[in-house]
Amino acid sequence: MRILFLGPPGAGKGTQAKRVHEKLELPILTMGDMLRAAVKSGSEVGQLAQGFMSRGELVPDEVVTKVIFQSLSPDNGLEKGFILDGYPRNLSQAKVLDEHLTSQNMPLEIVLFFTVPDEIVKQRIMDREDGRPEDKDPAVTEKRLQEYKEKTLPLVEFYREKNILKEIDANRPVDEVFATTVGLLQ
Repeated sequence: MRILFLGPPGAGKGTQAKRVHEKLELPILTMGDMLRAAVKSGSEVGQLAQGFMSRGELVPDEVVTKVIFQSLSPDNGLEKGFILDGYPRNLSQAKVLDEHLTSQNMPLEIVLFFTVPDEIVKQRIMDREDGRPEDKDPAVTEKRLQEYKEKTLPLVEFYREKNILKEIDANRPVDEVFATTVGLLQ
């Protein structure tokens, strides 16, 4: 099964992805992990990404896309499927990803959209024990949420039109959200 987890920061996507990974034995592919692996491999695209990262800059879409495509290959043991978390982050990335996966004969089968009210998202980010120091700054949290709304939220309609989007109310206890998630995947 090829799954995309979508939702605002603090929606619990990472927690649910880990639990689905354990239950279905599907690899989790996160943007951060894929970038770190590309850098560690020393590949041309990894070196390119490292250059941006070492300067504290965002890695441009075209470099991110190359990193993703390296990871999303049928040769990488993804026969059973995968869980994508943290990519795509904008409509341009979603369209390119869709074309790539279709060309590899491994299109996304389901997009799980975790919904949480803004105030709950902000509180969850502030309360994270393993969060980054900047997560404690309400202005940073507000900026991340605004960026999500502007860039990532349009993906909801993109995947809804493909008839693969399923919404999950993630403003519930973790076990309830997991039960709903597994129910949608079966």
